[in-house]
This record gives sequence, structure tokens and C-alpha cells, in this order.
Amino acid sequence: MTQKGKDDKAYRALESINKHNEDLDAETELGILVAARTAEENNEGSRSRWKDLIYVPADRRRFICAFGILCCQQISGVQFIFSYATRFFVDIGQTNAFLYTIIVDVIEVVGVIMSLFIVNRFGRRPLLIGTGIFMTLTDIVIGAIGIKKDRSEPENTGEL
Repeated sequence: MTQKGKDDKAYRALESINKHNEDLDAETELGILVAARTAEENNEGSRSRWKDLIYVPADRRRFICAFGILCCQQISGVQFIFSYATRFFVDIGQTNAFLYTIIVDVIEVVGVIMSLFIVNRFGRRPLLIGTGIFMTLTDIVIGAIGIKKDRSEPENTGEL
């Protein structure tokens, strides 16, 4: 609100948000917001560039982390589960393949919702490492189940 010159409206909003918190003063918070906005406007000449991803160490580290997480997400098997879970359950001989796919999807949704609440308690890094280990173990189990079933080659009858 302060960026649009509505400081009085911002002040009233901060007062209502902090009415039960005696440690926070709406006037002080508004001053911090205005000062941050002013500093941001004064720094307008220093915009980010694509080459900063390579030459600025902090930006390079952020980029590598974000890129690495996205790559790990793809190789963790999540796309396989999204795309082929029902087919996998049919191939391993399950009669209720669609039901199992729904159960897996519900577990995924519950996991995402839970992560929203526990990320602030444990932090992103431990959560990523812990779930990465869990996903790796799950992928090993899925792979073992997939190769355990006897898959004899169909006879070649010469027909296409």
C-alpha cells in the first residue's frame, strides 16, 4: 500500500493486524516499509542480469540449488508415478490398479499439505534430504517389485 501513496490505509491495516501483539508498533513497521520501498526505488539502476547467475557467487549458488532440486525432482520417479502408476499396478498383477493409484495420489497430496506446515519447523534442507532418502528407498522398492514378477518373452509368431 505504501508504494501507491496510501500510507494511512497501510497504517490502519498494520494496526488491525498487530492489535493483539504489544511488541509490534504499527508506526515503526510502517516506517520500515517506507524506508525499504525508498531504498528499492533508489537501487533501480542495479538490475539483475542473466550473466549474474554465473559471475555473482550468491546468485550462482541460488541458481545451482534451484536447478538441482528441479533435476532431482524429475529423476526421483515422481513423473513415473504421475504418468504410469495405474499401468505399473496392472503389470505387477494388482486387480484394483486404479484404486491403488488414487491411494498413491491422496498420499502425495497429504504429503504436500503436511510439508507446508513442517517446513518452518524443520527447515527446507532437512526436509529435502529426508524426503530424498525416502523417495530413493521407495524407488528401489518399486524397481524390485517391477522386476520380481516373471516376465517371459511372448512367443514370436511372425505376425505384426
